[in-house]
Amino acid sequence: MAHLQLGPCPPRLASLKEQIATLYPDFEEHVTRAWDDLLGELKTTTEDIARLGPDIVPQVEFNDLQKLSQTEIAAIRKRGCVVVRNVVDDSEALYWKSDLREHVKANPDVPGNWTKSQVRARSHPNVLAATAWMNNMYHTKSDTKIKDVDLSAPLSYADRFRMRSPGTQWVVHPPHVDGGAIERWEDETYRNCFTDILNGNWRKHDPYDAVRRIDARKTMEGKENQVYGFDSADPSAMAVDIFFSTGYSISNLSRLALIEDVIHAVEVEHTGEGDSSVMYIPAVPYTPHNNAYIMKQKESFLQGTPPADYPQTGSETNFTGTGKPEDIGSSVGRTAMGFTSEAA
Repeated sequence: MAHLQLGPCPPRLASLKEQIATLYPDFEEHVTRAWDDLLGELKTTTEDIARLGPDIVPQVEFNDLQKLSQTEIAAIRKRGCVVVRNVVDDSEALYWKSDLREHVKANPDVPGNWTKSQVRARSHPNVLAATAWMNNMYHTKSDTKIKDVDLSAPLSYADRFRMRSPGTQWVVHPPHVDGGAIERWEDETYRNCFTDILNGNWRKHDPYDAVRRIDARKTMEGKENQVYGFDSADPSAMAVDIFFSTGYSISNLSRLALIEDVIHAVEVEHTGEGDSSVMYIPAVPYTPHNNAYIMKQKESFLQGTPPADYPQTGSETNFTGTGKPEDIGSSVGRTAMGFTSEAA
């Protein structure tokens, strides 16, 4: 993995860290003790990863999602990720992949938000059913409903895709988290999601508690390509509140889902024998904020331009094989992409 060159901590962030430390009684003592406890847990988990290898990630069949035991669901929650296999038929997924390959050949400079394969995959009923299941991993501690939030109503966020041949180098996705980074501490609302950690009680932390994530600002640094971000300089550039970061692998026909707090990366060197091809299809539930973004994204789709979270590189409408509304393959897909009445 490539090493990042890190500079000194900006004064404003150093000041913020001092401020946070004053908000929690006996901060240094409690956090130091929690850190020592965490190191012990990391040692055990690292040993588990070395022993189990890829099997450390739970794997389930799409048709079994509604039959999983509480033990199996608890294992998925603990790992923060899951592979869902056989979401769509092999023949359909391989067709998406073939069509993507032809699309790239015909349009080498395509930004990659609105290909027909992406539109079809995002709107596939099974993909959206898996999305709704993932979204329901979130909850409230009191199990009360959040006003105007429907975790069972999936929305379709237009991300991109990647097709990698063996032997290629890839250094643009080192270890990172989605949904903001230092914003987790910089934004007060977002910071409140991690109160138990900052109090030194990291074992009590519930990463699936949706309440405080709803109004958190995920991007405060004004960076391009910071997916799911809220640009504080442009209140119209709204992005999603809560989500699972997911990718549909069109190489091994499965879907990997990560809760947004999970650190992940793309390996620098592809040493496999076949291509590594992924369509990124985040799992996004209905919230008023999320829906507002989807409405704006729909206009980008109709114009063939990148959604608001991406650099505005021009329209894809003149590219061969760009997706259109008629390529949306289901009624639930049309709703998820903002073409029918709101889901909640």
